[in-house]
Amino acid sequence: MWQTDFTYFKIIGRGWYYLSTVLDDYSRYIIHWELCSSMKAEDVKRTIDLAITKVRLKTKKKPKLLSDNGFCYVFKKTKSIFKKSSKNEASTW
Repeated sequence: MWQTDFTYFKIIGRGWYYLSTVLDDYSRYIIHWELCSSMKAEDVKRTIDLAITKVRLKTKKKPKLLSDNGFCYVFKKTKSIFKKSSKNEASTW
């Protein structure tokens, strides 16, 4: 199972930035991170796609993905990325 989240912070004189991360629950290893200028569905998809590429996962063996269901994860474009396996289970990629 993987977790994904955004952390946002302000750099004085530069504005807001968003750190998008994908973390492996078993190893607690950050598989991929990316500094983004926004928190959009496209940023979520790109971060997850790059994490899958980085660990060389095959498309049929995508891990379960857990998020905090923030607005960028429940937005229509992002919802189409995830499939709910059941009401009580985490979203799967």
